[in-house]
Amino acid sequence: MLTAEMIQTLKRSNISKNGELTKQRVKELLDEATREQKSEIDALAGLNRVSVNRVYTTGSISAKIAVAVAMTLNIDPFYLTGEVSERGECREQGLLTFLKVKGYNDLSRKAARLLKKQSNAVPDKINAAEPVLPEQSDAEIIDGAEQYEPGYFNTTEDDAVQQLKTLFLHTKYSVKAKEALYEILRLLSYDRD
Repeated sequence: MLTAEMIQTLKRSNISKNGELTKQRVKELLDEATREQKSEIDALAGLNRVSVNRVYTTGSISAKIAVAVAMTLNIDPFYLTGEVSERGECREQGLLTFLKVKGYNDLSRKAARLLKKQSNAVPDKINAAEPVLPEQSDAEIIDGAEQYEPGYFNTTEDDAVQQLKTLFLHTKYSVKAKEALYEILRLLSYDRD
């Protein structure tokens, strides 16, 4: 996940999409949090408790606080901003997508490289949320492409863009659509180093 130094570079401007939901959700989460968790949120964000508590009185939340709360309490950061209705979990890829959506592309790429470096350093670590796929040669992948509908690979760029726009709209109402968009963004941000 992100380091405290990375989180503290985030801006303090409001990113909430629904102030009333943000107020309610952050208050509820902080009421449930332990003293240690609250201290960790403060340390990650580089702020004092008053700044964090102000969120549930004003309904304004910064990316800095949203990320710190999401990571500490294992909550989807989009839940804190009122963009999704379920708490979900704070997953690495979801957090990177959150940063991209909120305009922190450079930080998202930096964090992705750090995560990649960490996962390469510990090859035995398996993420239970992601299935382990067998290695395939290019020929096997091309042969496997026959399972798709005829014309699947003949989609025009305009059609693909329109499909992505439609999927983006569906993310407001469907967790499955949100997960699909996360996966597409992960694939599009593939680091070819």
